[in-house]
Amino acid sequence: MKIVTDLYKRTEGVLYNYNKIKREIKNLIIEIDSIKNSFKGCSSIEYTEKTGVTHKVGSVVEDEVLEKERLLHKLTSELVSKQNLIQKIDNVIEDLEEDKKFILEHKYLCTNKKMTWQQIGIMLNVDGSNCCKMRRELINEIADCIWISEKYQIDTKIDQRFTQNNQTITKNVV
Repeated sequence: MKIVTDLYKRTEGVLYNYNKIKREIKNLIIEIDSIKNSFKGCSSIEYTEKTGVTHKVGSVVEDEVLEKERLLHKLTSELVSKQNLIQKIDNVIEDLEEDKKFILEHKYLCTNKKMTWQQIGIMLNVDGSNCCKMRRELINEIADCIWISEKYQIDTKIDQRFTQNNQTITKNVV
């Protein structure tokens, strides 16, 4: 099924970018603090030629505050989303079997040179097919835990298709 495959690929992509996401979280926190502490406020008055009638009622300060609020809202939403994603992954890691944890740490989360699948197989004393099987199980286990709402949307779509197919079969039988 295409949707399940997409979640698998999405999960693997997130795992490969785990450390990058953690750095982005730190940088988002710095950026949010920076925006909260910066304020241009009042500036010198510019005397320019009036080009036309305007119905603008807000002041420069009000415009700046509103723009900052919009930006802070976007950055905060992004921060919370990334923090939640990392927390979900960390929760899964806590409960993983040792072999799966080894694969995760040395293939996906490692900050220096990542191990090849052959090296992982040798370290775990398993052949290539078992190593790939463990990888699929690991990714699927993590995907089930971090894409909860997407999983329920997929289940709902499958249920709807099943119901539609049963209704079609029932109509054809009658």
